Amino acid sequence: MKLGPESLPKGPGRCPRFNACSAPICPLDPSWSKAEHLDGERLCAYLTEAAKEGGLEMVRQTLSSEPAAYVFEEGPKIAAFWPDIRRRLKRAAGSCSRIAAAQHMRAKKGVRTRETSRPAGVVSATSSDIGVQPPTGGIRAIPGGERG
Repeated sequence: MKLGPESLPKGPGRCPRFNACSAPICPLDPSWSKAEHLDGERLCAYLTEAAKEGGLEMVRQTLSSEPAAYVFEEGPKIAAFWPDIRRRLKRAAGSCSRIAAAQHMRAKKGVRTRETSRPAGVVSATSSDIGVQPPTGGIRAIPGGERG
């Protein structure tokens, strides 16, 4: 039996960007709090996307329900742990969605996306289906949270 990323309970290997990602902090990594983050280092693309308005749905379009739930579950904790990440997520919340922009470009080129290739009658789950209730607008950094 061959085990793939979807067989992992939780971990960075569940991320479709895992092999090319250079972000040291991964919300899918159970030991993210033991990792090091230096100011200015890359952030997880899904973590920054989750900070935006409608972030849950955008993240769920590229990740399955369980990893998307981990991003929303761990995001506020990560933001509270590192002031640089908290500051950058606040800034990211005001920018447009990169996932939506990529989907728009693919649509212009005629490339089918996961959303457009879903069989008729299949409806995507909502945040309540995965037990996640993010604040409106995605992840919000916890004010005054410090690394501890």
